[in-house]
Amino acid sequence: MIKELWHWVWMFLKGIFNPFEWKNLPYHWQNLWMYLWYGFTLYDLGDMDSYLIKRMADMLPLFKKYSVGYPPNMEEQAWKEKLDELTASSNFLLSVEFYDMHPRKQEDYRRHYLMEIRRYFFWLWF
Repeated sequence: MIKELWHWVWMFLKGIFNPFEWKNLPYHWQNLWMYLWYGFTLYDLGDMDSYLIKRMADMLPLFKKYSVGYPPNMEEQAWKEKLDELTASSNFLLSVEFYDMHPRKQEDYRRHYLMEIRRYFFWLWF
């Protein structure tokens, strides 16, 4: 959160001190204000799928570290492996390699990811 806050403060300050970027100043101000008020920005709204996947990729390793339960139809080790798989899939969806894949394979990978998230979504709490 602090890294993101610093990013939006920096974008705004950079816009103030660089006369060539004054036209972008209202956009950076609005992003900073929205980040402080809502926790996300216009930029995040414009690319919500990547924003949510990035949040999942950042949160899943911490969830694995601090969680104390697992679904009743799984063993604890299998649950931790599933969380690792979801983390790796989230990171892969944001990678350059994913966008280099054939569109059909991209769609299949996205569909599989969403099915796995859907299957375990209500177990992502501790």
